[in-house]
Formats: sequence, structure tokens, C-alpha cells
Amino acid sequence: LMPSDFAALEPQRLQELRARGHDCGLHYWISPQPTPEQIRCGIQEQAAAFQARYGYSPTSTRGHCLVWSGWAEQAGYLAEVGIRLDTNFTGAVGFQSGYLNGSGQPVRFVDESGRVIDVYEQVTLSTDDGVLTDKTILPHKTRDEAIALSLHQIDEAIGKYHTVYHPYFHPWWVGVQEPSLQSGPWIRAVVEYIARRGIPFVNARDWLAFNTARRTMGITGLAWNPERSELSFTVTAEGAIADLAILLPLEWDGRQAVPASLTGGACAHVVELEKRRQLAVMVDLAAGSEQRVSVRYQAK
Repeated sequence: LMPSDFAALEPQRLQELRARGHDCGLHYWISPQPTPEQIRCGIQEQAAAFQARYGYSPTSTRGHCLVWSGWAEQAGYLAEVGIRLDTNFTGAVGFQSGYLNGSGQPVRFVDESGRVIDVYEQVTLSTDDGVLTDKTILPHKTRDEAIALSLHQIDEAIGKYHTVYHPYFHPWWVGVQEPSLQSGPWIRAVVEYIARRGIPFVNARDWLAFNTARRTMGITGLAWNPERSELSFTVTAEGAIADLAILLPLEWDGRQAVPASLTGGACAHVVELEKRRQLAVMVDLAAGSEQRVSVRYQAK
């Protein structure tokens, strides 16, 4: 939400949207070329205005026009106001869509001294204005081509890269006068495809919480029992985490994992990732807890 749009969205309406699983972050705007100090002050003022209007602090953001000041300084300014997930990295001149920073997972900023900043960057895979126009100095796509691109990105995110599909769509592009630029049918095609594939929706706040908890988890006590052909290990986590997937080889030394043999309250299913079939062991952990998991392999 841009501060100029706060008046159009009542706090009660935002509460209703959040109850349905949506969330809103800050879409700040200071100027086209702000100094580091100007953008720091602007982010502080606009985050405070968001808090005053809606009663909670935003944890995610994208700057209007993707303005970025300095190197890693701006990430530090976001951290100062409690924003921990930035989404500014997206295609621009010469890069229309894809994994701009080489990862589908959110990664944290590092400053010139090597200090890790507790703000994550989630790359944006595609943009409506960057795909439907020649804004990137690359040939624009038709709306049908844009839809095909998105469906391909969804398939790859789920089946190849094991990450989220993360585009951006401007609300005002839904109703622009030029029919070829109207993004409504594109958005509808994406939502319907995601529904058909049964892909869960996650908002930025929950995605951040999941990734933060995942980085506190660990695997200890890894052991192999040759007599039982059984692999066992303990999963620990400092923060609560649900639907944690631990990938194991489906086949090993002429044997195949038996999902039904799992012990420790975990469940498992076979998935195809990285062009091979693997066993996804699904674990739920409460904060500070641990879970011992065992799985047997049997001759094929």
C-alpha cells in the first residue's frame, strides 16, 4: 500500500482481508533519486503512518519504481522499521523475467564489511509492465504469451526449483483503456491454474516466518542400521515450523524407501524434483522441539 492509498482502504476492510489469509506491506515512495538519508527518513515516516493507520507494522515491502539508494544501506533502513522481506529485485533493462539473483529462495543482504542484515530479498519473477511493454528494452509479449510465460514459471517453481511463484501486478493495469495491456485476464488465468493444480497460497508474512524458522532447523544423530536397512535422524528447530519437507533419496544401493515404514509421526510422499524421484518426509515442529524419524529401505 502506498501512503496515498491509505484513505481508500479502511482498517476494518484490511482486517477482513488478513483474516482471509492476505496481507499488506508498504509500497513507499520518496523521489526518483533520493539520497540515502532522504530514503531513510521517508521509510521511517511512511512505516509509522502505516502503523498508525492499521495498527500493525508491515513486514514486507516494494518501493515504487523499484528505487534503491546506496548498496546495502537501504536494507539496513528497512530493518530499522521492522521490515524483513524486500521484493525490489526484478527484471529491468535487458532482463524481462526469471531468477534475477540466482535463487528462488529468499536470501539475506550482506553489506561491504560482510555483516549479514536481517532482511531477506525475494526475487520477483515477472512484472506486468515489464512483459506487456518494451520497458526492459526487449520485445514485449502479447497477453497470451504473458499467460503462457506465467504458467511455465509456475510449473518450474513447483516441479523444478521448489520455490514460490512470485509475480507482481499493478492494480491499475486491470482497467487500462488499451485492451492489449489489460492484465485482468492474465491474473485470472494464473489464479485458475494455481487452483487447478492445488498449489497453496502463502502471504509474505507467513513466507518470511516459514523461512526464518527453517533456517533454525537442524538434523542430528544421523544413523544407518545395516541390519534393518533403516535410516534414522533427529530434526530440531528453534522456531515453530509446519510442512517442512526433508528430501531423501528414493532409491539407494538397489533398495527403495518404504514411505509406510516411517516412524516418529512424520509422513512422506514421492515427488519428482531436480529431474529425479525423491522421498519428501513431511515434519511439523513446535518451537524448541525435536522429532526422531526413521525410514526403511527394501530390495526392489
